[in-house]
Amino acid sequence: MSAAPTLNPAPAAPDAQAPLLVADDLSRHYRVSRGLFQPQATVRALNGVSFTLQRGRTLGVVGESGCGKSTLARALTLVEAPTAGRLQIAGTEVTTADAARRRWLRTQVQMVFQNPYGSLNPRKRIAQMLDEPLKLNTPLTAAERQERVLRMLETVGLRAEHAQRYPHMFSGGQRQRIAIARALMLSPPLLVADEPTSALDVSVQAQILNLLRDLQRERQLGYVFISHNLGVIEHLADEVMVMYLGRVVERAPKAALFARPLHPYSQVLWAAVPRLDGARRVVAPAADLTPPSALRSEPPSPLNLPPGCAFHQRCPLADARCRAELPALRPAGAAGQWVACHRVEEG
Repeated sequence: MSAAPTLNPAPAAPDAQAPLLVADDLSRHYRVSRGLFQPQATVRALNGVSFTLQRGRTLGVVGESGCGKSTLARALTLVEAPTAGRLQIAGTEVTTADAARRRWLRTQVQMVFQNPYGSLNPRKRIAQMLDEPLKLNTPLTAAERQERVLRMLETVGLRAEHAQRYPHMFSGGQRQRIAIARALMLSPPLLVADEPTSALDVSVQAQILNLLRDLQRERQLGYVFISHNLGVIEHLADEVMVMYLGRVVERAPKAALFARPLHPYSQVLWAAVPRLDGARRVVAPAADLTPPSALRSEPPSPLNLPPGCAFHQRCPLADARCRAELPALRPAGAAGQWVACHRVEEG
């Protein structure tokens, strides 16, 4: 029997102070058909996204459906190659890496999916699912792999006897713990979590979020945490990135963004968060602008984006410049916020 394949040799250990993840003008475009006898159109699902993430930190990504959150997740986990831009993981450039290096890079970033009912193979025992990445990527013996599987189950709050059970024998929260365990089997420094608690009951959500925080503290993990739930983002994130139709419209430290969102779209999202007393959250306006209380109409079609700011058709603060000129992401204020809005820039 041939020996199990080993991981491709890793590059030299990066500086501990260096960013774990760097995205620079990252884009992902798709060519789609408009119908019979119609020319193809381009959907810019991800359009010039830039950010950095340090070890032990969490970047929260928020926005409406169709804003590019899941496309970003697929690009970061190397499921899809970016159309343009640069991406570095653990100090290694992804876009120029050869096949061997990309295989190693895939062990450095793992994903936790939204639906624990669909992300686990119903025909495999838990021990088999957790053992598989070790069997494919490490030279460990069967006994060593089994020991690591049992240790990981304990790490995520499950017992050794759970290893021989099938996914249907677990609750939703337990299945998500198993999914987290599977993602951590190769000890990656980076996890991308795409709505990992949205399919769970509220009480179970809190347990999973606390587990993720404990694991981050113990292992200095970096998280890219995608969610539509601002309460979850407020609980877990260090920095927040607000996306709209493939672009970043605001990026800021969590405390600054939750205290005073600047972009009109961010203000609408934050104002819509319900409070326990039933009142709406009061949002401080940017400069002398009055925050909009509700969005106008539906977002434009990604097949036919309007000129200028893509948000201008829904924004009650839009003026002629907004309708003609695409705003760049610029520093705003003294709290480390970056905003893509002409009105904030003028204010």
